[in-house]
Amino acid sequence: MSLAGLSEKELAVRLAAAVLGEWQRIGLDIQLRFWDLYSSATWVPQRSMKVEDVEREWAQGRNMTFDEAITLAPAD
Repeated sequence: MSLAGLSEKELAVRLAAAVLGEWQRIGLDIQLRFWDLYSSATWVPQRSMKVEDVEREWAQGRNMTFDEAITLAPAD
């Protein structure tokens, strides 16, 4: 959520996709209120991005390994 607020739109979309991809790979179907809030927060920057940029970041995120996503996530 903070990435979207900090205008790091591409990274916010990529990491959101990485989370969903990891959940799918390990067979989780989690319904969390926090995730609903996060998804709505990343939707705002997506609307300001070109469709092809959203699709590119989403695809890259979905194809990331868990370790790759961790290295991209900000430490603070």
